[in-house]
Amino acid sequence: MVLLVLYGTITPLNELSSRFDLSFIEHPDKIVHMLMFVILGFFIVPSFPKINPILLAFILSGFGYLTELLQHWLPTGRTFEFYDWVADSFGVIIGFIVYRVYNSLILKNKKP
Repeated sequence: MVLLVLYGTITPLNELSSRFDLSFIEHPDKIVHMLMFVILGFFIVPSFPKINPILLAFILSGFGYLTELLQHWLPTGRTFEFYDWVADSFGVIIGFIVYRVYNSLILKNKKP
């Protein structure tokens, strides 16, 4: 999952825009960033149950920041954007919340 997010965030823009037409959405890149990190956050929480979720959120937010730095350093036609990192961080938080709600509903339904 982490590798897919990394691929999606550092792939050259012309390659991504030729695969997906998101012109009907205002600021599609922010939404895509957020959705990738929602999914990442959702699946990371159960993968590391012994790590404090707040620490995990900081680690994933740091990963989002790192992907923005890579966009700046690598010749991908992409640049560092602060609001992409903000979208990544919000995506992590939303992913954690969705996982907790999902997990509580499953546990609630499993009780006799």
